[in-house]
Amino acid sequence: MARGSLRRSHWPLRASRLALILLATAPGAAQARDEAEPGLALAASALPPVTALRTAVPAEAMLILDVEVNGVNRGLLPFRLIDNRLWANFSVLREMGLKLESAADPATDPLLLLDQELGSGMAYDAAAQRLAVHVDLARLDVGTHRLNTSAQDMPVAQSATGALLNYDIYANYAGGRLAFDGFGELRAFSGNVLLESTGVYNSRALALGQARLRRLDSTLSWSMPERRLTVRAGDILTRSTSWSRPTRLGGVRVGTDFALQPYLVTAPIPTFFGEATLPSTVDLYIEGLKRYSGSVAPGPFELGAGGNQISGAGTAQLVVTDALGQVTTLSVPFYDTPLLLRGGLTDWAVELGTVRRDYGIRSFAYAGDPVLSASLRRGLSNFVTLEAHGEGGAGLVNGGAGATVLLPFGGVVTGSLAASRNDGKTGLRGEVGYSWTDTNFTISASAQRASGSFADLPTLEGATSQRSREVLNAGYNAESLGFFNASLIRQRNPGEPRETFLSASWQHTLGSNLALSLTGNMGLRPGSARGVFLTVSYVPNDRDHVSANLQSGLRRTSAALSYRRSLPTDGGTAWALDTAYDGSRVQAAGQVDHLGRLGQVTAGARLTGGRASGYAGASGALVALGGDVYASRKVYDGFAVVETAGVADVPVLVHNRPVGRTNGKGKLLVTGLNPYQANRVTIDAANLPAELTVASLDQEAVPTQGAGVAVSFAIVRSSAVLLSLVDEAGAELPVGTMGTTAGDEATPLMVGFGGQLYIERAIAGATVTLAGEAGRCTVRLPDSMADAPGGVLGRQVCRREGE
Repeated sequence: MARGSLRRSHWPLRASRLALILLATAPGAAQARDEAEPGLALAASALPPVTALRTAVPAEAMLILDVEVNGVNRGLLPFRLIDNRLWANFSVLREMGLKLESAADPATDPLLLLDQELGSGMAYDAAAQRLAVHVDLARLDVGTHRLNTSAQDMPVAQSATGALLNYDIYANYAGGRLAFDGFGELRAFSGNVLLESTGVYNSRALALGQARLRRLDSTLSWSMPERRLTVRAGDILTRSTSWSRPTRLGGVRVGTDFALQPYLVTAPIPTFFGEATLPSTVDLYIEGLKRYSGSVAPGPFELGAGGNQISGAGTAQLVVTDALGQVTTLSVPFYDTPLLLRGGLTDWAVELGTVRRDYGIRSFAYAGDPVLSASLRRGLSNFVTLEAHGEGGAGLVNGGAGATVLLPFGGVVTGSLAASRNDGKTGLRGEVGYSWTDTNFTISASAQRASGSFADLPTLEGATSQRSREVLNAGYNAESLGFFNASLIRQRNPGEPRETFLSASWQHTLGSNLALSLTGNMGLRPGSARGVFLTVSYVPNDRDHVSANLQSGLRRTSAALSYRRSLPTDGGTAWALDTAYDGSRVQAAGQVDHLGRLGQVTAGARLTGGRASGYAGASGALVALGGDVYASRKVYDGFAVVETAGVADVPVLVHNRPVGRTNGKGKLLVTGLNPYQANRVTIDAANLPAELTVASLDQEAVPTQGAGVAVSFAIVRSSAVLLSLVDEAGAELPVGTMGTTAGDEATPLMVGFGGQLYIERAIAGATVTLAGEAGRCTVRLPDSMADAPGGVLGRQVCRREGE
């Protein structure tokens, strides 16, 4: 109900009150008040009836109330109390987050009667000046609250300028001959630019007609993390799709690189919807495991599964507990798959270059004709992902498209169709597939056909492709009985008859340490291979692993036994023992590995049919950064050089895990950091001398891919000193005595209890002057305070000036 007319009726009320005041202060009225109290009634009787005025014009008061709507505090808002009924402007009710049923014009901001707008859903506490409102969810004018959304954090990457060399060196002795092998990876980096090159060395390569030293890949890359884009030049690998094959090129590649934003979830995130009338707590359970717990305000909400994803069909439970303790549980089935690209995301790449030939055999062998390749994936929605791929050059044109669709009832359907034109011949290739996975069942089926004239870039270099292939796979998890799986594969290669293979397997875990596996396969064509494999694995602890396996085929039966102890991440020693019998000879091997801060060393021996051989090797890295060279174990990802301002033996931790102590220069090389992620680096200052102070104990290191970053901790030697001042008579200086230091007169000093004086920025050899009721005195600071433990100078005599 609108109340616009009330604004025009305020002036009669004010006029009547003014008339009452004027008449009450008239001489007659004053005389009546002087005579007796009843005289007031006589004076008032000469006025218009007051009760009549109050009936015609209602009383009004402005209130500032503490407002709560469905359990959520909305703060202090203005209201009007007229005839003991609450009114509020249209804008105030909207600020309370309410949808209004009134047809009033919001532009005029009229007054509205609350009990007509809200009915019985409000309670006004005059003593506490509070207004509590409870309405149906449909009356709340609030948006959808989004919970557990995938935060797209993108830390700013840092990178110093430096270089590193990863190396593997091995020596092999067999048959009276000694041979050497090696692998090397060289990187140089600065900012988002990375140059890397790899190569191998083989001392026996000349006997095989190959060079001893052969280059593998050389690439210069430039990354743009904010755009998820990387440009690579040199030896590259073309992007492939579900129906196309990757090809090595020498050229340029431009395309999406999701690794630049590792916090980005590229697959669709299951989302669940609900609503809360009161402030509530929402718990999300996926397959019985709690994945999220949080608070939600009244209104509809959207809850994402976050990064806690599963593959296949699952069941989620939303448990909503409101402020009154009422619990509502909702079970929601869903299907999650990494085969889809999240709606709105695009993944693309374009490559231009020439085909690489004889990779690993020759260092510089490339085809003469340039080729072009382009791939595209687009998440049309969270249920449909489209793909396209094209390539051409050297007389070849190839293009195709495909789609991945999540069906409403679950399961994923994939399909693609490609066509090619080469040497005047047209070829076609098609593929279709379906897959379903849940906690107990898994099933997949696919069929592929290609005509004899279908060609792609690998075909130009002599590679062949299958003409047809059908795969059917089914699995069942019987829990207490183990996991059963069976598959059927039919395929036909160019120039060969069709082949059919059958396989079946069973896997079962007994307790937490023992596992059994039984696998059998066979080809249906006469003379095809067939065999049965039995494996027993025992894991007594985190590092040891014992396995025994038995294999039986068409012509022989073999058995093997092994015992392995893995390398600890922080460094240590590992070893392995293996023995096997293949029906005609015994084989045995042993190996010992040791991982330290400077790298890993390996030594081993083999015995095969009475012939012995041995080998030894070492692997590690040399890192140049910040003017120093460090020896380290191999560096695979990002790394950092931690600097502690020249302070040695400072413990360094990464994600609260100790990784080492700084060297004599106050530096430590830390490897194993995640690129483009915030790696928390901390120093332990508990054992630092008292005179050293640290501005911050932890920092974030965000290296780029394959590069390093410098992490500096500011550790400064404090110049603060503490003196216990006495006069010549040995009496403590009075509390409150003021003073200054020569050279720092702007900083006042004051003596505390016990004659103690604290100087935060002490100047060696400076004179401190203090003035009190007894006069002025001075004390000279030592020329060197290095011998003062913790800056405590102890008892000092403040001598009167002139003495």
